[in-house]
Amino acid sequence: MAPSVEAYRVGLETGALEFAAYAAVVYCYHSFIMGRALPTLQKEMTLYCEGLAEIKQEISLNYTLAFRQATLNLTESSDDPGRLVGPGFDEAERILQAQRANDRTGLCFYYFNKTVLYLIFDRPEAALANAELARQYLDGVPALYVGPACVFYDALARVATIPQAPPAQRKTLLRQVRAAHQQLQAWAVHAPHSYQQKALLIQAELARVLNQPRE
Repeated sequence: MAPSVEAYRVGLETGALEFAAYAAVVYCYHSFIMGRALPTLQKEMTLYCEGLAEIKQEISLNYTLAFRQATLNLTESSDDPGRLVGPGFDEAERILQAQRANDRTGLCFYYFNKTVLYLIFDRPEAALANAELARQYLDGVPALYVGPACVFYDALARVATIPQAPPAQRKTLLRQVRAAHQQLQAWAVHAPHSYQQKALLIQAELARVLNQPRE
């Protein structure tokens, strides 16, 4: 995380504002995916949002606001915890704006956040619906850690819907989850600290929903 903080600082000092903004976005979404303490993360994201607004980096600001809103949804009560609406961010407006601009990175970010929130709040059908939308925009996040994170949370959403799915759909879901598990295992060979625990969790969740005994 330190390189992102340093890149943001250097970008501001040298006038490379666009790249400073990219560094801020990377720092914020990595922090969110890593599961950093929400009160601290909210404060940091607010500071970055203020900085991005000051240097007029609107696109990066919108991305960061989406992740900040996700952290707020995790600490505030709501009838729809997956709906990204709050200070400075309205998902309906931002999604429409991104669609018009063909901002595939933003669309992937927005639907990814909604997937995570619906999973956490035990709404697997809504999580899966948003995971499928995020999947459509994976080409907008090449080489970004959000891409593999989408694969992981997509698999979790599919596993969570298996028990209630009709038999034909269950077979499709199982095939998709196993494919995601294989992908995570392949990544784990090269980056075990990032992916091994994710592959193991998908394996464990599959065993749970299939009523398989412990090995």
